[in-house]
Amino acid sequence: GKSYSSFKYLELKLDSDSYSHGEKIKVTVTIENENDVAGEEIVQIYIKDLFASALWADKLLKAFKRVAFGGKEKKEVEFELDVADACWIINAANERVVEPGAFKIFA
Repeated sequence: GKSYSSFKYLELKLDSDSYSHGEKIKVTVTIENENDVAGEEIVQIYIKDLFASALWADKLLKAFKRVAFGGKEKKEVEFELDVADACWIINAANERVVEPGAFKIFA
């Protein structure tokens, strides 16, 4: 539906610079409602494999939350992702694998 609020994404933070298989990725996004009117935003977290060994999607939606904001309110929204669930691809042998490498996480 129509929203009378607009939202500004101020900062995205991770709890670490690198992760291993079996670990959790904690993502914190700071968002601000730029208007005086209360509203809701669906905050979405995407991951992009920067060096995938197989042809893969440009970005993948990995998590989302609907968050209510008051007018001019700023909030930190937290997500927790499993490395194995967040960073997998289907390789050339048609197997689901978690590859080592660099990934970009963004909202």
